[in-house]
Amino acid sequence: MFKSKNNNNMKKFFILLFIILFSIMLFNNFSTNIYLQEFEYTYGFIRDAYSGFYILGNENWLRNKNRYKKMIKSCRNDTDYMNEMNLILKEIGDGHVNVVNRDSIINRILGILPHGFKKADWDEWIKEDPFSEKVLKDYHISYTDVREASLDSPLKYQDVHNLEARKIIDGKVGYIKINSMLEPNSSDINFRNDELRMKNFLDDGYETIIIDLRSNAGGNAFYWLDFLLPYLGIREGTSLNWISFWTDRASKVPSSYPLYDDSIKIYELDNSKKEMIYKEFPDLRSSKLDKTIFNHFNHYSRHSFVITHKENTYFNQRAYNLYFLTGPKTGSASDALIKFVKVNQLGKIVGERTKGDPVPYNPTIQMPYTGMQVSAPLTLSLPKGMPIEEFYYTDPDIFASDEVKANRRLSDGFIFKFDDALIKVLKNEGYWDYWPNSF
Repeated sequence: MFKSKNNNNMKKFFILLFIILFSIMLFNNFSTNIYLQEFEYTYGFIRDAYSGFYILGNENWLRNKNRYKKMIKSCRNDTDYMNEMNLILKEIGDGHVNVVNRDSIINRILGILPHGFKKADWDEWIKEDPFSEKVLKDYHISYTDVREASLDSPLKYQDVHNLEARKIIDGKVGYIKINSMLEPNSSDINFRNDELRMKNFLDDGYETIIIDLRSNAGGNAFYWLDFLLPYLGIREGTSLNWISFWTDRASKVPSSYPLYDDSIKIYELDNSKKEMIYKEFPDLRSSKLDKTIFNHFNHYSRHSFVITHKENTYFNQRAYNLYFLTGPKTGSASDALIKFVKVNQLGKIVGERTKGDPVPYNPTIQMPYTGMQVSAPLTLSLPKGMPIEEFYYTDPDIFASDEVKANRRLSDGFIFKFDDALIKVLKNEGYWDYWPNSF
């Protein structure tokens, strides 16, 4: 009798164990299928909508689909999937193409909400932005998660010294180094500190200002549109006009996704539009880019970067003699600034060729199965007034290196390192030959 009871217990144990293992297998298979479906959709979207394949020469990425599917089959949860997908997308070679991770979403929220925000601020934000509720749900983010992150975040609530300013010559030459194009948000202590440092810097008075963007890989273009250039006295209405080319699938991305201007109209592109395009870009005719555009893109749109003086924001009435230092790290929104400067002849560009890759349209698109967001540039964009060979990168007006050539003591006692680019600026302005006796 005792033996029979033990046998029954053993049978129950193995049945339960089988059910558990079977359930785990079913769950894993279900999860794997979801991730494979998401991969197929993302792969198809990138293939059909991403503009960079025809610029960077990275079509080989498309041939690796089977290898990528094997990577996805190993995923058991969202974290696995996100990590594998970002490894896959990294092979494209464009930092703008990625799966937006949970920390990035939280940091975006921290940039929107005021420092020390309360539940009422959180509720008001969600009320004003209904789309945010779905994002929060898909990324499993709660008020408590964001509140806890705000207490630990070094990015949003601690000063990272993004803008560094230095008086080179009293009353004559000033130097500004900007490390990143921050989102111009008054709730971000780093942006507020950039504003404060800029105002204090400009109070000293200068004739020439050097803006160093050599380590600036980009960020938010509105940093220089709404903040930097107005502070430097660039007049309202100054603009850079673009024509952007879209693939068929990119042109159908819903207008609710965050583009710079939801009112932009997208038109069909065919051979009948060629002469119109050539008239605006004469050196496009018979170029390699000409074939790329008309072979791979079938829609176009027009849009602009325009300086608008926002209400209650600072604008400097004084015009400065401006120099912008560039290098192989100057990219994305920073390269767009350099193009803006060059087309409008706002100053001289000194240094080396930029990294390039200005991205007027780089929305985050929600994927259908996991709810994760994927960032991808959707357009090939030509800035009007730029040589066609510089549509991607930008060449300087004066070529110079960042090799340090001399150290000099400034009026405040600081020992400053002068590289080739800085020396060429000072020579161009007639100051370097008088160092150190005249100032």
